[in-house]
Amino acid sequence: AVFFDGKTKTHIGVKEELDLNSCNLNQNPFELKLGKTGFLNETKLDGKASSNEDVIQWDLRYSGNEKPLYLLPISFYHLPLPKAKALVGFPLATYNGELKINGNKIPHTLKN
Repeated sequence: AVFFDGKTKTHIGVKEELDLNSCNLNQNPFELKLGKTGFLNETKLDGKASSNEDVIQWDLRYSGNEKPLYLLPISFYHLPLPKAKALVGFPLATYNGELKINGNKIPHTLKN
């Protein structure tokens, strides 16, 4: 996770690696659990990551009305290669919630 502060021109970056066995993906309903501190579903994402002395926490809700944006031709998504196929699940989404950077709350609304 990375946080850029436009006012102070500083940034914080953290990284955690998880054992795949600590993660769980359900497709119906869509839910992704990342260890004990990360969660994503069709309307919410929350989690926490830390490295060294820095900690980033997030508790966000998101919504959008646009259809997914495919970054490759649609026929590529059914082929074995490339293995990783990017798409934007909620183009122009609105995010509401709270970030905590090293314990400091940053409430916000973000609209793309």
